Amino acid sequence: MQVKGTIRYMEVSMGFWGLEGSDGSRWELFDLPESYKKNGLTCILDLIVMDGETINMWGRPAKVKAVVE
Repeated sequence: MQVKGTIRYMEVSMGFWGLEGSDGSRWELFDLPESYKKNGLTCILDLIVMDGETINMWGRPAKVKAVVE
């Protein structure tokens, strides 16, 4: 699933990276490449949606399969 949005660093719990989708969706990201860990960066991510919730309860958890440029 491809989602266009803005990368955000969230200072909740121990901190995590998320994606605010341009469609209003929110994703808690796992396996985001280091070079894309930039708060405010706009990009398109190819995500693998994970089941369940995380302790942060900020959005749907998803693994980053690829960054689409």
